[in-house]
Amino acid sequence: MIYIFAIASLFCLASCEKEVVPVLQPIVVEEVTADAVACSCEVMEGSIEQCGFYYATSKNNVTNKKGKKADATFSGNTISGKIVDLSPNTTYYIMGYGMNEKGEGVTEVVQVKTTSLVPDIDDNQYPGKTE
Repeated sequence: MIYIFAIASLFCLASCEKEVVPVLQPIVVEEVTADAVACSCEVMEGSIEQCGFYYATSKNNVTNKKGKKADATFSGNTISGKIVDLSPNTTYYIMGYGMNEKGEGVTEVVQVKTTSLVPDIDDNQYPGKTE
């Protein structure tokens, strides 16, 4: 009987993982346009129940979580999403987040500047380069 208890205890120690607050790697900016930013980050530890990106034109608003939130998807170990409806030629601050029952893990804040719109001869606007 003691052997069964000891084996069961060792099995539980080996297979019962303790849930932790998510630990996230820094954001990778994948694409920047005049009105959108596509980005992702890797989850190093913890499960994810909800995730996304905080963003604003003020770093303080992002770190204090007072900016806007963009939803993201979680697949494998990657949180990825696209922040849309942004203004051209504007600096944004972005911070990824992942949540579970233990709390919220966040990335470091990154700074990204959307590209400008360049008019053609007929005054049509086209994406340009970041200034």
